[in-house]
Amino acid sequence: MGSCDYAGFKVFDIIAGKHTLTVDVWDSPGTCELPIDVSGGNEYFFEIKPRLGNFLGGLLGGPIGSAIESSGKQCGGAFAVEPVAKELAIPKLADLKMTQ
Repeated sequence: MGSCDYAGFKVFDIIAGKHTLTVDVWDSPGTCELPIDVSGGNEYFFEIKPRLGNFLGGLLGGPIGSAIESSGKQCGGAFAVEPVAKELAIPKLADLKMTQ
C-alpha cells in the first residue's frame, strides 16, 4: 500500500479484517511480516526498527550472511515491525515527518 521514509511515518486507512503488515528494503534480503486483525473505528500504531541479528549477519558475512540470518524467519530482513501503544506512539510522532 505504501512506503515510509527514514525518520518518517505514514497513515493508512484500511478496511477491518485480517491483514499482513510487511516491511522490507529493496537492497536487503528478507522481509518482516506481522499478521494483524484490524477492527473498525480503531487506531493502530506500529514502529519499524533495525534488526540487530540482520546487522550482525551482514557484518560477519556480508550480503550472504544477511540472507542466511533472515532465511525462513517470519521477521527477517533489515527491519522489524512491532505494535506500539498509542500513548507511547503519539509523542514519538512529534519528532517524525509524514511520508507523502
